[in-house]
Amino acid sequence: MGQTVISVTRAKTRWRTALAITAVAVAVIAVIAAVAWFTVIPRVAANLTTDVATRDQVVAVGEAAVTVPAGWAVQHPPFDDTAVVLLSPDGGLAVTISLERLTPDAALAAREPRGVRATETLGSGLEAVHLRTIGDTLTVAVGDAGSSPAVVFTAHAEDGDVRPYTRVLAQLINGTALPPVVP
Repeated sequence: MGQTVISVTRAKTRWRTALAITAVAVAVIAVIAAVAWFTVIPRVAANLTTDVATRDQVVAVGEAAVTVPAGWAVQHPPFDDTAVVLLSPDGGLAVTISLERLTPDAALAAREPRGVRATETLGSGLEAVHLRTIGDTLTVAVGDAGSSPAVVFTAHAEDGDVRPYTRVLAQLINGTALPPVVP
């Protein structure tokens, strides 16, 4: 009789130990999966959706189009056809381009309500509204004055200065095309 009680107690102890080991293993796997989900997988997905322009090419951003210079990397975020990320050939500048269902001025006001904005008319007749910022970021919204959509360019310089990229940013902005507005 005493041996049976000891056997049952040992069986319960083994069962609890196995359950504890299993719980710890599941927790470790969950932590590893979470780290991979937030660090590794986004980078792999970005690389899988990246093309390098071998010549000047037109890239769709929703129903808008932007001409991308040769040598630039074009990343298409998964499941989002209204945005692209461009990386300069030297890796020093990243430009996020998105299509916003707002007028150019409203698109920038939504980002920075009190920011100082300057407006210019491009050769194509589109309006470009610049958000003047200090530092490594320049934001420009391009579209038909007073109507939506707007194509928003947000440029970030790796070294903190977007000025060396002014010419190529102007080329990107001037290479923006929107579908005609149907009254």
